[in-house]
Amino acid sequence: MTRKHRAGDPAWMDLRMAADDDATWTAQEFYRELFGWEFHTESDDEGWIYRGNDIVGGCHLGGDGSGWRVYLKVNDLRAKIRRIMGTDPWRNITLHNSQENPTAVIEVHDSIGLWEGDGGFVWDEGHGTPAWIDLYSWNHRSSKAFYATRFRWRWVEEYEPKITMGGPPFYHATERAGITEEVGCIPTPSWTMPGWSLHIRVDDMEKALELVPRLGGETLYGPYRAPAGMLAGIVDPAGNQLGLISGDRVDPWEIWGGPPRIIPLEEF
Repeated sequence: MTRKHRAGDPAWMDLRMAADDDATWTAQEFYRELFGWEFHTESDDEGWIYRGNDIVGGCHLGGDGSGWRVYLKVNDLRAKIRRIMGTDPWRNITLHNSQENPTAVIEVHDSIGLWEGDGGFVWDEGHGTPAWIDLYSWNHRSSKAFYATRFRWRWVEEYEPKITMGGPPFYHATERAGITEEVGCIPTPSWTMPGWSLHIRVDDMEKALELVPRLGGETLYGPYRAPAGMLAGIVDPAGNQLGLISGDRVDPWEIWGGPPRIIPLEEF
């Protein structure tokens, strides 16, 4: 079981849902059938998600907003917040004061979740476990610099931008995450708007995508090949978006071919 996370790694995820008993039950059944998850509630509005004996995340009912949120591990939560937010560190902050695992959500650079402490979720340990995150960004260079300086993400040089307009997106990658650039002048569907996309590993992508509509969900995109593996996007019956991943990582040149000519912006 992998629950040892370095600073800057994705270390936790949680699902926030509206306080609707029918929608909540339907969504939980969806994830039970698709991933083998079990939901254990410790209060009326908070609980944990397990796959067997492994914890894969948390769940919250009620409150504002809904959907999946990703948290990156930090060694000192308050120090990291001050470093990111500058002279007014407590603006746009949602801080959860837990003695065991303090967390915070920062409304900057795509709503970053921060996680302090030991533990966290199990990472990439087979079917039903989180295994990859993507950040869709309008400006991959700015995002790359932000996460490199604030979270010490180490970028794999072979994943440097290779494609411009009309081809697969720019792609940067670390061991656990990637940044995909959405080109602003090309119309894109809602699933590619800027923000985080969390991917759960499945043993059989084709079987999983066949199961999704039977359980009341919908396939948003894919499957398609990416350096991280085979990726697809789905939405659960409550409208929460999530990604699927299967297979092994591959060299991006195997997908996109050799490096094409990089077209200067002034030629458009």
